[in-house]
Amino acid sequence: MKSSSDPEKSFAAGVFSAGLALLGLALPLSLVAVEAICGLLLGILLLRLIRRPRIRISYWDLPFLLFTLIRLASALFSPHPDRIGKGLTYLAFCLAYALAAWNAQENMRHIWPRLLRGLVIGSAIASVVGLIQVAGGAERATGIYGGWTVFGSLMGAALVLGVYQAAAGSLFERRFWDCALLGIVAAGLAASICRAEWVAAILALLPSAILYYPRYSAVLGAGVLLLFLAITPLRSRLATLANPAANLSGREVLWQPVPDLLAQRPILGHGLNSFHAIFPKELRPQMTDPGAGDWHNVYFQVAIESGLLGLAAFLTLLGTGLYAALQGIRRAKTSADRAAAWGTFCALAFFCIAGALGTFLVRISVVVLVFLLLGYAVRSARTGS
Repeated sequence: MKSSSDPEKSFAAGVFSAGLALLGLALPLSLVAVEAICGLLLGILLLRLIRRPRIRISYWDLPFLLFTLIRLASALFSPHPDRIGKGLTYLAFCLAYALAAWNAQENMRHIWPRLLRGLVIGSAIASVVGLIQVAGGAERATGIYGGWTVFGSLMGAALVLGVYQAAAGSLFERRFWDCALLGIVAAGLAASICRAEWVAAILALLPSAILYYPRYSAVLGAGVLLLFLAITPLRSRLATLANPAANLSGREVLWQPVPDLLAQRPILGHGLNSFHAIFPKELRPQMTDPGAGDWHNVYFQVAIESGLLGLAAFLTLLGTGLYAALQGIRRAKTSADRAAAWGTFCALAFFCIAGALGTFLVRISVVVLVFLLLGYAVRSARTGS
């Protein structure tokens, strides 16, 4: 006999599933929508876990909890307390991890493809806008979101995740739509001229070319390369390759004070969102972008803001996510599960590579996606599905 609470649980499950699918669509499109949907889903999840707890915190979750606690401690003991508010906002969106890792539903494997479909559709829409911008004379595509770094990150991640779903026939289940939408996303990534994200996407697709689905991934990888060369100003890009300093686009100036700043506060760092308070004024005239507000390297960012403890916790968290995704690949029993595990592993690898030249912890939509991936990888390793 069904209990009286079954309809209520079914309704909550339906809202949660629909919310995750909408979140995938909102990630490349609207900051306000990302915030609202995350708040709604976390509220539903919290109520469900309180009323009927099924998922208990395990050793898989310790790296996430440790990273969060150290980031909070670095904010609490920051010498610049007036700067931490924005940093705490970014940290709050790391709770997207809980949406995937601690979701009490049994059907996460069915919800996840819907999230990825939404992400690919939203990224294709943003890419069309970005290509129109370039056709209208803009130097780089920024899409609907407004910034080329977050635009390139989301396009690259959507491309990597979409390739694996498409190869398994579980993206839109129509080869024409798979190829068309992923081709548009690849064109958007190329039009962003985000070299770090472009290179990271190619490198993340290489494992599939060797181990997973050589025919499609190799063709797509070559297509992304050709699109990048066709859309970008080829002559100027080739010229920068011969000049390492120019190729870093001014990042060498941003990174110059990192050793000294880390030596000043090596344990818990200078606190969240402390860039403007501690970056040396004498170096600002040398900055390529005077309006830069971060270190353009996620590892330097965590080390400066949260010290060596924070960096160690962050690397452990990323390593745990990659290892958990590998476990998911080994345990996969169906092509859909295998595609999801491969996509999760390579998308996390994409962010690890691109993070060396960017900072995804200061872009809310990218924070949400990264921590959703980490949570999904950990959940899959913990539950075996």
